[in-house]
Amino acid sequence: AGIEAAEGELSPAFQPDVREYTVVVTQARTTWLTLFLMLDLERYSPLHCPLITANGSVVAYVPSEPIRVTVRLGDFIGPVQRDLRIGVADPSHGGFLSFGPRSAEYLLHIVRPPRLAQLVMATAISVRDPSGNPVPSVPPFLAAAPQNDFSFHLGMSARSATLEVRCPQVHGVSWSLDGRPMAGFGGVVPIVLSARYFRRVVVACAFHDARWSTSTPMRAYEVQILKHLKRDTKHDEERISHMASAQLRSLAMYGYCVEAPVNATLFAQHPALAGRHHGEVLARTGFVCRVDRERAELVATFSSADGAVPETSLVDERTSEATLMANAIPVRVKLGLSRPYLRLNVDVADVVVVYPVVSVWPGGCASVACHPGRVHRRFDPFEAREHMCLAEVCTEEDEARCCEARAACDTYSMSCPRGQATREDGSRVLCFAAECTLHDQATCCAPSTTPRPGGAPADGSAGAATAGASMPQGGSVPTRHGASEASTSGPEGATAGSSEVAAGPSARPTWSPTASTTATLEPIVCTESGTVWLPLDLAGTAPTIAENSAACQARCVATERCEHFSFWSAHRHCHLQGAEARRQEYGFGFESGPPECSPENAVSTTTTDPLAFNDHCLQRGMYWAPLMPEVLYIREEPEQEGIRLCQRFCAKTGCARFQYDSRSGGCNVAGPRAKPYFGAAQDVISGPASCGGVYSELSDFLMLKYSR
Repeated sequence: AGIEAAEGELSPAFQPDVREYTVVVTQARTTWLTLFLMLDLERYSPLHCPLITANGSVVAYVPSEPIRVTVRLGDFIGPVQRDLRIGVADPSHGGFLSFGPRSAEYLLHIVRPPRLAQLVMATAISVRDPSGNPVPSVPPFLAAAPQNDFSFHLGMSARSATLEVRCPQVHGVSWSLDGRPMAGFGGVVPIVLSARYFRRVVVACAFHDARWSTSTPMRAYEVQILKHLKRDTKHDEERISHMASAQLRSLAMYGYCVEAPVNATLFAQHPALAGRHHGEVLARTGFVCRVDRERAELVATFSSADGAVPETSLVDERTSEATLMANAIPVRVKLGLSRPYLRLNVDVADVVVVYPVVSVWPGGCASVACHPGRVHRRFDPFEAREHMCLAEVCTEEDEARCCEARAACDTYSMSCPRGQATREDGSRVLCFAAECTLHDQATCCAPSTTPRPGGAPADGSAGAATAGASMPQGGSVPTRHGASEASTSGPEGATAGSSEVAAGPSARPTWSPTASTTATLEPIVCTESGTVWLPLDLAGTAPTIAENSAACQARCVATERCEHFSFWSAHRHCHLQGAEARRQEYGFGFESGPPECSPENAVSTTTTDPLAFNDHCLQRGMYWAPLMPEVLYIREEPEQEGIRLCQRFCAKTGCARFQYDSRSGGCNVAGPRAKPYFGAAQDVISGPASCGGVYSELSDFLMLKYSR
């Protein structure tokens, strides 16, 4: 009369004339299934009860009680499918009340879903040392435990290990190593440690069967295989800090960070010095960052002597919030208004090297009163440190860094009005700022009392003055000493150093591509300071200790597939990179370059960004007009660094060309409609916003055109 399942659902609903059903067990952990059979006793003789069988076995029952049939499903964690045949026969051969067929058989398909959580649970994760001895895990591995992270500690001399992983042997289960699918239900893989002090691998067990899950359940385990580092003495701690060291810097527009010994006064109250957790090693130095906003972009760079990639993070001591720092990549960090204490953690095998960090929001130089004869330094939005004091409140000690001497009129290099010349007592008369500009003309110029030969005006020829550099249209330019100078290729009678220059187009010097007018950059090398190529180590290579960057470059030349090198100068780590590596411009602490120097990759030793210096990119003695209003003053920098900064300023302002006066530090920019003019002093260097590419051809075309 009916069939019911105590732990499942019968489909379709029972009907006497339907002989085949499906029973779906609802709970994956069900190990026994109970079925209840109901008889219609009116169909049988009361003297003879029906014979009931289950898969051929007779089922004993009492007619007045429910008939139970139990089926064992077992503890198998995968999907279970069983077939049960229920037979019903009338032994009376049809009594006076009986009618219809004398026997019937029902087929039940019993289905139990898999235990998905157990299917993706590894049954074994173990590590053996090079001698084949098992290495205990921390914490101990238990298949049913909730932990997903396990560490295995080897001796410092171990160069390899073997990792064994086992997943449940159930159809549909697979495993992977670091995201790579592996064959079978598990296996043994070698782990190479010769160039590493630790390896971190991720193993995972997964189950895929569309009948039971629309997605792919997976459980991942992080396995760390570490070399035990001895840290019993100060010498051990120093050796560990040399294995993986770091630098911390701020982008210049936010402020700056400097390295300081951990016994510096600013670190006196730092929690990292008060106490350390087990496994932490205090670095010998820390970092003091001065930024003038709540959030700043900081850059961490780090190097490992063993070729591993340390996990580096910046941790706020107040909130314990950690910010992961990728190598040479700027990361925006919240610092707060008060003086926060942070720590730069560098994971080294089974220890953490801790660099204490303190952030200071310094006062502004505008609050400092400059001494007589001195003036505030000019504000540079790209160099925040130029207008910062050392502490939150400026003091008298900040006057030297915030202020500079006003220039005297004897350094005035602009053109004076007709009939006037630079005043004779110019050395005792001060300009308004640290550099005399066109605004100081009334102060520094006075009526001329000495007529010049030939009746030429006292100021030479009128010209177009630019901020930081005088750019006369007629070919007269200021020399390093402030006097006017004409090109040696000028009109007849005008010699080098003469202040008398003929007016008009004929005064423009003749230029040809063979003339020695291009920038002479000495010394020229191809090693950049402050850049790095990532990934840091070429596959199949390990870092070495090199005497200097030149020795590291020589190693790159001798190594197959080496396309770049990166030298960590703090501890002389030499890293080699392949063609897949990418250059990072915020590689503080690194020196990098190609295996061999050539004119195409040459840079100056003072540059920190690559400039493809060549005969067409930069030009001495040439200026552009008209100029854009944007002006940048670059102070006390080597010439090639000034060129780099001026070109970078040009790129940020969207200009087409720049011109830099290395004598005064003035950097001007010009738009795409500006025209080039020759006859400027050799201190004036001009070029495009970006060297290389189409600019080389365009510059060559313009120079040839306007030199005729």
